Amino acid sequence: MKTILVPTDLSELANNALAVAVDLARTYGAEILLVHFQPFSIARANTAEGAVSMLSYLDKQEDADKVELGQIADNQAYHDVRISPITCKDASGLY
Repeated sequence: MKTILVPTDLSELANNALAVAVDLARTYGAEILLVHFQPFSIARANTAEGAVSMLSYLDKQEDADKVELGQIADNQAYHDVRISPITCKDASGLY
């Protein structure tokens, strides 16, 4: 086992799953890909201004999620395991 894929919704329960993955990574000398999928909005804007506002909101949310994901990955309890945080809006983030 070389790589462990750990999906997260940034919840406490997902953080518990990461702790288990870290134990496995230590045992097998594996690295972890910590992946957060940024959900897209299914809402439709009725105006151009609404669309711009929605995109701006989603961009800001993605930035905030990247920061939080980085903080989770940088947890001192995991210092001896390589954890690569990844945020993506589609499957292209996994390549």
